[in-house]
Parts: sequence; C-alpha cells; structure tokens
Amino acid sequence: MKFILSSICLCFLLFIGNSVEAEVVNNDKEEVIHFPANNDKEIKQSADQFYKELEKEWHYREYADAKMSIRKKVLFKDIDKFDYKYKDGQVEHSYPNSKTNIKDFTPAPNANRQVYYLMSVKETEKDFKGQYAVYDVETHNFISGGSHYHLKKEYELKHKKDKN
Repeated sequence: MKFILSSICLCFLLFIGNSVEAEVVNNDKEEVIHFPANNDKEIKQSADQFYKELEKEWHYREYADAKMSIRKKVLFKDIDKFDYKYKDGQVEHSYPNSKTNIKDFTPAPNANRQVYYLMSVKETEKDFKGQYAVYDVETHNFISGGSHYHLKKEYELKHKKDKN
C-alpha cells in the first residue's frame, strides 16, 4: 500500500512539475515621459503672470498675510531647493519636509523640464499652514501639490497648563 501511495504522489509531483509552462515576455518599452526636457525653450510668461491666471480661476491662492510666498519658474530638478524652516519649541521643522518627496510621483517630468513652483506659508504662534503646487510651464498642467496644517505643540502644551 505504501508503494502505491508513494508512486501516486511521485507521479502527481512529476505531473505538476512538467505541466507548468511559463512564457517570459520581454517588454522593452521605454518609460513614457509625458513632460520631456524643455530647458532650451524660451517661455516668456513669468511665474507672477502665471499665478495671476491661476488666481482668477481659483486653482491656487496664496494665504492672506502669508509669512512667505514663492513664485518661481525653475527646472523640475531644482524644486526641492525651496523650503521653509520653522520652530515648534526646540524642534525645527522644514516644509515641505524630507518625508514628503515632492518629486516622487509617476510619471515624473524630465529633470530639465521647466515648471512653475508656487509655495505659500502662514505661521503664527499657534499654528503653521503651508501649501505648494507645481505646474508645467508649457502646458500649464498641474503636476504635483500638497498642503499641511500643524498645530504647534508648544502652544498646545501652554494652553493645556492654563486650563488646569
């Protein structure tokens, strides 16, 4: 009986091993780049002019009484050079922070693609608000963006003590 079961198991394993055939498909397609390099093109519209168009359409608005606002026409590879540093007690923060890689999305533009980089920051004793947006210079398409709100811990702790 053991011989018969062993033979059946062996035949079964051999059958499974031989019946699986996989075809390897070589996909040599290059990654599609929707925004190729355009650093050699002269595009006359300034970042301020572009912002005024966006503002009319309500796509992006700087904060009223912003502590800092940036409107720049730069190469995509340079957008992470613009950040804002603020303190919450003894802790220094950076916006956009290193955890939020503003270049990390698909499909990413070519590093030498011209983009408009817009950022607005409003900071008070109580809180921090920041927003940024990246638009393609040629097509005016939105590429990336984000916003952040941060209630400062120092303020929160101070007001908890005052309530007690």
